[in-house]
Amino acid sequence: MKILRSGVLFAAALAVFAANASAQVDFDSDTEPSLVLTPTVFASPDGSSTSTSVPFGLPPLVYGPFTLEVVNSGVIGGQIELNGDIIFDTFSVKPMNAMVSLDAAENNTLQVEVAGKVGVPASLTIMVLGYEYVYDGQYNVLPLVPAASTNLAEIDWRQKGAVVPVKDQRQCDSDWAFSATGAAEAWSVIKGKGLANLSEQQLIDCGGSSGTMGCNGGNPAAALQYIEQHPLCSEAAYPYNARDGTCKKNCTPVSLAKFFEVGRIPPGDEVTLAAAVARQPVSVVLNGNWFRGYKKGEIANPDCDGLAPPQFADALIVGFGQTNGTPYWLVKNSVGTDWGDGGYFKIVRGQDKCGIADFAVVPEE
Repeated sequence: MKILRSGVLFAAALAVFAANASAQVDFDSDTEPSLVLTPTVFASPDGSSTSTSVPFGLPPLVYGPFTLEVVNSGVIGGQIELNGDIIFDTFSVKPMNAMVSLDAAENNTLQVEVAGKVGVPASLTIMVLGYEYVYDGQYNVLPLVPAASTNLAEIDWRQKGAVVPVKDQRQCDSDWAFSATGAAEAWSVIKGKGLANLSEQQLIDCGGSSGTMGCNGGNPAAALQYIEQHPLCSEAAYPYNARDGTCKKNCTPVSLAKFFEVGRIPPGDEVTLAAAVARQPVSVVLNGNWFRGYKKGEIANPDCDGLAPPQFADALIVGFGQTNGTPYWLVKNSVGTDWGDGGYFKIVRGQDKCGIADFAVVPEE
């Protein structure tokens, strides 16, 4: 059997699969489909039964659930196996798809057998799709924070006066702004300038030049880069109204401790992330598709790659600790105090749960 990966075939198959996937999945505004296995053709030139296997890995920063997509051209028999599990053993002329499980390492194996009518070519074109964070590229260019560790067993920056009360973003998709202001506010406290309650609305109205889109979304890294160049006013001077508006330039910026760079924690490195949180609250992005089911007092341990597509949420880690042997992150959300534990939640630490360590950023000198 031949495995073909031509550019023309790739483009054509990707167009078919992307349309099919989009029809099935309501992609979140911060989510886009990502290829895990590029469109690969398994062909029998004469219709005789042929079989082969293809190993493939899971690319970094690609998240489940994962979907295997198939386009059939003349195959009437055979089967498709993934990691020893039969996915399909009957074939339709229409495109087929199935949700599948993958290993994180390089040991996924696709075993494909195809058979068609005698003397007639037959083939299956197969790809595997996952999801990625739409702002991934903006994080990839940030300088990495050096690897580090901490001996602290716990910390809570709320007790150190570095965290303003929980706010409510309401109907506006502005969690990115709240995550960024929280990091900047804490940075100023730690550097001796005191706690200021910064204006998220100013970021919504004025931050478009840094790549944010107001109430249509954004990311904390871009927002922090905007703050680096454009000091913010207080929330009292530029109040929040949960909708897009015209940038106002008639308020006086708060005197914050200056930072000169936005650094990224090495993706997935929770040891360095803990060391950073020991120094200051950290802005993070994580899959929040489980938020609705969170209960006060629990340490969340969700299956973020389960059945639901990722819903990337921006938040602020304000501490960490351990309860009954379970290490956790203490995280501030921006959906009001009626949610979670007064607007906060705890999530298992040490497993990069829901990608919490994949897009973590901090202000730096």
